Amino acid sequence: MGELFRLYDFKVCMYNGDTDKHKEPHFHVYTNNGKSATISVSTGKILSGELDRKTLKIIQSILLKNKELFWDRWNNAVAFKKINRIDIKG
Repeated sequence: MGELFRLYDFKVCMYNGDTDKHKEPHFHVYTNNGKSATISVSTGKILSGELDRKTLKIIQSILLKNKELFWDRWNNAVAFKKINRIDIKG
């Protein structure tokens, strides 16, 4: 598992070769309260799962500010390369 970052009460991950279920570039969000979702790198929309509105807005804001880094991590993930963390400040 490539954990990209942890912030507040959630963590964001990408997995090597994770293209079977969701064909488009994506990442996974897991919250401390048991919710999880798969988010599109392209649009920031939920592909599957569910998050509360506040967490989704935070994730979308981080994605918008760091889109190039998310794309870099996705390219590494599909090439089965190391997925480096992203330095996110709360």
